[in-house]
Amino acid sequence: MVHKNHDILRNVLLFLSIILAAFCQSGSTAVSANATLPPAGPPPVQLSGKGAAQETIQWSGPAILHITAGKGSQPFVATLTSGADLQQLENTTGKVDDYRGYEFKTSEKAGLSIMGDRAWTVTVFPIDPHYFVSLKVPGKYQGNGSAVILIVGKFGVATFEKDRAQDFTAWAYGPGGVGRELYINPDGDYKGKSVLPTGAGWIVVSARGPWSLEIQVPCCEVPTGGY
Repeated sequence: MVHKNHDILRNVLLFLSIILAAFCQSGSTAVSANATLPPAGPPPVQLSGKGAAQETIQWSGPAILHITAGKGSQPFVATLTSGADLQQLENTTGKVDDYRGYEFKTSEKAGLSIMGDRAWTVTVFPIDPHYFVSLKVPGKYQGNGSAVILIVGKFGVATFEKDRAQDFTAWAYGPGGVGRELYINPDGDYKGKSVLPTGAGWIVVSARGPWSLEIQVPCCEVPTGGY
């Protein structure tokens, strides 16, 4: 009788695991980050510290910066300087767990300035499916908090829905310096369409709370030479 009860319990657990796996897969058509293949780009660069700091980053080309910071009594401000380009990455009084896209113009060292009194990390990643999910078009991605989504296939219109997300901002980036902030209504619930810029290859979302992104194929072919 004991062995029979163990068999029943094992079958019940197996059934529940199958149901759970199917439920998780139904929430998104995004492909998980590929952990089985080695990354094609350079290895990530991680910087960390506590309080104010001046650091340098050696990088060339497009990258994703993952920024984290705990609580503190002072605002957390992170600024990146590369040549003549000055970009503020963060300026907040709350906790930070965010992504930013950036195009390093040259292989010269860029300067990272940190202000505040809290522990922090800044990790620079290559644009690689080893580290970020890929969304095959047409498809939908369910997100919660900040994220980076690589676009696979010909795209047309992106539809964002941020029913309960706060501080929601999205950018479209691509190789060769393509970069544009996408319009998101700053107040209330929002569901709207945004045409992605030509050459976009990945989307960076900054948010607190659940949201979704759906990308559709182009509605029609553009004649050679455009309109």
